Amino acid sequence: MKSEEIYNAWIEKRRQVVIPESFTEEVIKKAHSYEQQKNKPLFNQDKLVLFLCRNSFAKAVLCFIGTILGLARVMLIIFSYLISIKGM
Repeated sequence: MKSEEIYNAWIEKRRQVVIPESFTEEVIKKAHSYEQQKNKPLFNQDKLVLFLCRNSFAKAVLCFIGTILGLARVMLIIFSYLISIKGM
C-alpha cells in the first residue's frame, strides 16, 4: 500500500511540470543552430588561407615541401628517361 502511494505521488508530481513560455522559441533556436552546424564543411579553405598569409613559418614549410616534391618529380623523369635509354 505504501509503495502505491509513493508511486501515485510521483505521478502527480510529474504531471505538475511547469513549462516556460519561451520553451518553444528555445527549442526552435537550438534546432536552427544544430542545422547550421551540421551543414558546416569539415575543411574550411578560408581559414587555411588566412593561416598561411599570417604565418611566415607555414609559408616557408609549404615552399620547402613544394620544392622537395618538384625535385622528386624531376628526378623521377630523369630516372625513367635513363631506364628507357638503357633498355634500348
